[in-house]
Amino acid sequence: MSTPTTPAPPAKKLTSSVPGPTALSMYASIDPRLPQLIVQAAMEYDRHAYHFAVISTLAAWNLAAVAIGGFIYLIVTGHPGGAGSLLGATVVGMIAGFRRSRL
Repeated sequence: MSTPTTPAPPAKKLTSSVPGPTALSMYASIDPRLPQLIVQAAMEYDRHAYHFAVISTLAAWNLAAVAIGGFIYLIVTGHPGGAGSLLGATVVGMIAGFRRSRL
């Protein structure tokens, strides 16, 4: 009687903008300056991606603050339906953006 085997868990996917050592050594065999240039380009790309993420996060917090301010204003001026719509649309948009960035 054979026992069922469980499949091995998938290997962790490593994400890096820098190629592995084997790839860098292959590039070095073509031109010794290539590995250094590739690492510099990857660092510059990562720096830009980091700045974009920081700016995007700050913009999202600003938009959330504006939406909450608008919600409070609409409640105070006697428009609870509009306030609920504004707050609901903001929350749904934030959830959608969060899911999109995490998937």
